[in-house]
Amino acid sequence: MLRGSCDDMLGVTDETLVALDGWLNTVTSKSRFKFWRHKGEHQKAEKERVDGYVQLKEKLDRTLEVFEKEKRCVCGRRSVIL
Repeated sequence: MLRGSCDDMLGVTDETLVALDGWLNTVTSKSRFKFWRHKGEHQKAEKERVDGYVQLKEKLDRTLEVFEKEKRCVCGRRSVIL
């Protein structure tokens, strides 16, 4: 029951942490100033990254909402029944 209650939330949290780690690596990379050489390519890649972060945030918001409304008390309700 606990796994069914938390599995989606843990999966999205993992995805978010992986994305955050990638973002931190990007902003702390010594090669971050190379974008001046290929500004068009850099802007396109940056837009794709930002779009990915926005989609991940929306997925995290939806998953959190479902967890709060439907799955948070699954274990508690089951143990009361028993």
